[in-house]
Amino acid sequence: MRSELECSVCYRTYNVGPRCPRELHCRHTFCESCLSTLAARGDGTRRQLSIACPLCRHRTPLPAGGAVRQALRVDEDVLSQMVAAGLLEGTPREDSDSEDGDGGDGKTAHRMTDQDLKDLALMSCYMM
Repeated sequence: MRSELECSVCYRTYNVGPRCPRELHCRHTFCESCLSTLAARGDGTRRQLSIACPLCRHRTPLPAGGAVRQALRVDEDVLSQMVAAGLLEGTPREDSDSEDGDGGDGKTAHRMTDQDLKDLALMSCYMM
């Protein structure tokens, strides 16, 4: 059974890099890398102006040049699930030894909340 946290084309787990989850207009989600590959299919001289969903075949239009990153929104629900599951790097663990945030040097460390991680993941997807 396929996980909701992996692309149903390449079966790799989503991340905030090239496997960033992007949502087509039909609301199906795939990684940016697979969608870029689908958009690049054409006659070899130019990119397609739409992507056919691999699941339902609904066509999602792309701007001239087929820029997937600019045309498709990041699926924030998937990123939220990844934060909740602790799959994003840097996710705080509940079994930490120092509950008060004191690293032993008298300085209080800031701990990232789930919302902080979600915001960071979203910024990473949009900045690449």
